[in-house]
Amino acid sequence: MSVAEGVNAQQDETLLLVATGARETKINIPQAMALMRDVSVELSELADFLGVTENTVRNLFNRLESHKILRSESGEVRLTGFGHMVAREQQHALDELKATMLSKFASSEAWPAILRALRTEPLHGNELADTCDISRRTRREVCNNFVQRDWVAYKDGQYQLLPLGESKLSVYEGFKDAMTLISQKKDFVLRLDDLAQEFPTAALRETDMATGTLSEPHAVLTLLEEESDTDAGSLRGVQQVFSPQFVEEYDSLIPEGKEIELVIDKSVFRKATKVRNLHYLRRAHKFDNFHTLIHPENLSVGFGIFGDERALVGAYSEEEPYNAAIVGSNEVLVDWVTQKYEEVRKESQTPTERFWSWLFPG
Repeated sequence: MSVAEGVNAQQDETLLLVATGARETKINIPQAMALMRDVSVELSELADFLGVTENTVRNLFNRLESHKILRSESGEVRLTGFGHMVAREQQHALDELKATMLSKFASSEAWPAILRALRTEPLHGNELADTCDISRRTRREVCNNFVQRDWVAYKDGQYQLLPLGESKLSVYEGFKDAMTLISQKKDFVLRLDDLAQEFPTAALRETDMATGTLSEPHAVLTLLEEESDTDAGSLRGVQQVFSPQFVEEYDSLIPEGKEIELVIDKSVFRKATKVRNLHYLRRAHKFDNFHTLIHPENLSVGFGIFGDERALVGAYSEEEPYNAAIVGSNEVLVDWVTQKYEEVRKESQTPTERFWSWLFPG
């Protein structure tokens, strides 16, 4: 099995687990996940609330943890950034589909295949079985089910897709598409932690991702360098990790005349004002096109906005080694990053000339 095949197999397994776990264990997974959105929860508390044994909860959650949907520590469990986004998409699907329907769609290839085949045109039973590569018996059982649900009509010897069937199929396809997208960017969304609750899934579309590793610890920096080489006339950013390599990247852009506005958080400010690092700030302060703001708290997510057309989000979690980032130009991503940047900017302060004079006497 190739690496790509292995990744796809894991994505399919995650989808199947999330969609069918409730049926297999009698646990209301969305309800359980909702309890963990804001706080860690003890397994015994979840077992009591859900009316199942603690061993049943533990067995299911061990599987969810293996997919990095949950994280457990000292007998408590909570959602990861990946888990937050999975839980949200699962709930969206369950708002329109019953748990048993979602489970059937995910576990039976025949369910979505038959509805997709009927999108094109009405088909006779044998034609439908051949098109979907399923047995006549399976086609008959599934189609009878769909007819009873008013998803499909049987008229003049042919099966025809009805609006309700189209609607239910679209919900499932949206769920599956979202799960695939989130899984493809798992390294990034894991590091969003609780911020993943508000990060739009659509913002992941058509983005490039970089994740630091032991062999490539500066993979995110490489991504930033590639973006900095674009023709964008301005750069607005939030830096939450002090790195000489990052600073040097910004430093090289300043003499080019690009308008740069950089918000640094409390931890970056403390490191940047150490004697050995002051030369970075001193040089930047000499240029009128470079503006620095200071955020009073430590931040876990960094942002970059290149002109008004492309955006970057970098995230770091104490639970995951190294950092990860995505960059893209899709409108949802750019709008979300711009909104978050403005929120951080409003909470930040612009140093006064008196401050700079004190920091750089003479």
